Amino acid sequence: MDIADNLKVNLVVQENTCIASIEGRIDSSNATKLTEYLTQVIAERGPTMILDLKDLSYLTSAGFRAMLITTDEAEEKGGALTLCNVSPDMKELFEMGGMIDVFVIHENIDAAVSSRQHNASM
Repeated sequence: MDIADNLKVNLVVQENTCIASIEGRIDSSNATKLTEYLTQVIAERGPTMILDLKDLSYLTSAGFRAMLITTDEAEEKGGALTLCNVSPDMKELFEMGGMIDVFVIHENIDAAVSSRQHNASM
């Protein structure tokens, strides 16, 4: 789904988990639209979501805010938001922004899905 000219989200549902692959940039021009889309997905498809950031090329504080709001929405509904495929450059942004410990981050989609399944069975 095209969220904006510079942001696309590909959504796949796998074993009760929504995997949203983010492609492009998250900034103040599109973060609100992204938040609305992701919270709608949570409301309609369930509160367990993985954001695949492999193709995310740019992130501002508005993007962090979008992820935080989405995390809160998922947790309020009994789920969780997990991130995966965070590049070293993006990880550095998370560290500089004090967000590295706020989000659960996995190396890849398989690890994130496996973690979600493990948590669901507990």
